[in-house]
Amino acid sequence: MEFSGKLFIFLLLPLLFLQISTCDAYANPIYHACSKNFTSDNLIQDSINKTLSSLLAKTPLDSFGISSFGDGFFSIYGLSQCRGNLNVDQCARCITKATEEIRTLCPNSAETRIWYDHCFLHYDTTRFFGEPDTSFTRVFSSGLVAADPITFNYKLMDLVYPMNAMAVGIDKKFSVYVTDVSKNLTLLAMAQCTRDLEELACRQCLDKLSEIFSGYCKYHLDCYVISSSCVLRYGVSDFLNASVSLSPLVFAAGSS
Repeated sequence: MEFSGKLFIFLLLPLLFLQISTCDAYANPIYHACSKNFTSDNLIQDSINKTLSSLLAKTPLDSFGISSFGDGFFSIYGLSQCRGNLNVDQCARCITKATEEIRTLCPNSAETRIWYDHCFLHYDTTRFFGEPDTSFTRVFSSGLVAADPITFNYKLMDLVYPMNAMAVGIDKKFSVYVTDVSKNLTLLAMAQCTRDLEELACRQCLDKLSEIFSGYCKYHLDCYVISSSCVLRYGVSDFLNASVSLSPLVFAAGSS
């Protein structure tokens, strides 16, 4: 199976060793990417600073923001979004952290992406609004496998389609589904697109990530697939109300 861009798989530590903490959602990014390096270009840096300031002001009010500054080669286009279940304060804390951290992690980059449990931020010299982008896809999966993998996978894939359809069809582009795998095991799942996407573009993005779900996440008790335009996640822990710390251990590289 082939996917656009490079695909990386990150292992979570076994759930026995996962740390649950509400503050961890803001502590460290899940992942970040920097490119299009520049040196001593005050016009580009000025556009970046103004875009980040605008996103910081806009995003907490509606959990989403887009902004752009500059002309021609010095233009910067930015987007930021919080997870759909967050309140204004939670969103503001995450976007504040993201705008601060991206300056440290990518100080001379004109194209950056940074993901947290609670939010996502992306800026570029190319106008990307409205285009589904799965070229930066990353997979985080649990080291534990379901005791009854066939039933678990059936239950998981049975909820993916209606969950995706709900996310596509509503303005927040966010949906959550819960299903019982067994008497003692409940599965929580989440789908979200960035809100610059129209329905078709959101569906295309989630369909691509669903393919990854059905392959790379198969039988794992917890899996999180992120991209620049949408995310899919499921788990047996309540990741919506507590943050699951991800291990920095890298398991495998990927294909294009």
